[in-house]
Amino acid sequence: MKKSILTVSAFFVAISLSAFDFGGSLGNISKFEDTFSNDGLKLNQKNYASVWGQVPFQDTKNYFFVQGRFQHEYDADKKDSINALNLDTAQFVFYKQNFLFNVGRFYYSDISSIIYNQSGDGAEVQFQLPGIKASAYGFYTGLLNSQFVTLNDFDYIADEDKLYDLCAKYLIAGLKVELPSFLGEQTLSAEILNACRLEGKNYNRLFAEGKLEGPISVLNGLFYDLTAAVEFSKYDDQKFKIANLSKARIYFYPGVKDTQLSFNVVYTTGEEKDSSINAFSAITSSTAVNSIEEPEFSGIFKTGLSASIKPVKNLLVAANADAVFNTNKNKNKYSGFQYKALANWQILSDLFAGAELSQFFDKDNSDNNKTSISLKAILTF
Repeated sequence: MKKSILTVSAFFVAISLSAFDFGGSLGNISKFEDTFSNDGLKLNQKNYASVWGQVPFQDTKNYFFVQGRFQHEYDADKKDSINALNLDTAQFVFYKQNFLFNVGRFYYSDISSIIYNQSGDGAEVQFQLPGIKASAYGFYTGLLNSQFVTLNDFDYIADEDKLYDLCAKYLIAGLKVELPSFLGEQTLSAEILNACRLEGKNYNRLFAEGKLEGPISVLNGLFYDLTAAVEFSKYDDQKFKIANLSKARIYFYPGVKDTQLSFNVVYTTGEEKDSSINAFSAITSSTAVNSIEEPEFSGIFKTGLSASIKPVKNLLVAANADAVFNTNKNKNKYSGFQYKALANWQILSDLFAGAELSQFFDKDNSDNNKTSISLKAILTF
């Protein structure tokens, strides 16, 4: 009997191992940029090794996926090296009729792609029918590595000397509904997202979002999307305050060499004295303007044009330019101009190279001007 059990167990282990898929990549990002005024371009170099593995269950729809990395960063400005270890993903995916279950550590982005745009430890349940798609999710951030994920938090300070530095502790929960055929080919999405701080002073944020997107019938290849979000926030014993994020985009595909042209607008409320209007504060920290100050999506109005094209099959060339305004105290003051140009080349199926140039020119303060040059190479195996 024991021999039979061992034989069967060995058989299933052999099947699992034969189905196990794995790979990895080696990457380098060398960035030369201004860190202080009139100090010249300084090198920031990141080298990393990443590995991943996937094990299917029963069929390819149900699986476990894991990916981790080790990263070494050298900052010439600080004359310091930083080593960091991260578990990027550890995710179980299960399908059951019209339901999808995600459990573990995985990436999630809200409908604005600004408020919450990162990995988290938790679960998501999706339900889908031809006319509706709905999901509910919850994440905990306290086990993430702050070297790779940065949250907007008043009091938390990351320790760059640690190999794995735990993030600020937040509980994230949300509901999302998408109607793909709301009006003809138009898609309507709505989402409610809450972030609750679990340590130190209370800091709660509730976001109510809506998005409408689809084709514009006057011209083939012309599309739009409109996104609006209202934030209700309360810090410690302060009163609840309201903030706003609004986005709009019109984009066009001419049908030639994967070309895309777009017009973009992003607006966030800024600080107001003696007012219920608050400066917008996303959960995930991200840079809105490529200046020395690197402001968040808060008190910013940004509008501009972007374009991309694939002149040959494996080469993508893109550029964008924006005018930037400061919305603090409701003045909508012009702040400056920025542009970015990049080229991504898939040299071989397992070899990638990229280059990027960006500059910001401040209208009133040249000390805030910034130039950044980035070179990237990735080898996959």
